[in-house]
Amino acid sequence: MSKFYLRLSAIDKPGVFAQIAQVLGDHQIGISGCLQHESESKEVVPVVIMTHLVRKGNLDQALKALEKLEVIKAKPICINVVTPPTGEPE
Repeated sequence: MSKFYLRLSAIDKPGVFAQIAQVLGDHQIGISGCLQHESESKEVVPVVIMTHLVRKGNLDQALKALEKLEVIKAKPICINVVTPPTGEPE
């Protein structure tokens, strides 16, 4: 299990983030944080999401489902977030 950084190109209109969150929730993926700024073009906006710990299989299925949404306009970018080990160095 890992945390992931997701970057989506989505249409900038009401309800889009709800659709994204629904897909993630349907695949047991929790959102740790998100960021979306208003787009200058008023058409497509980047949506950045950090996930909680998730199984890679669940994430892969969610990414396929996200790509099928009409509001997603490019293939999602997904990066595994590596967390440094905690504790004192040996």
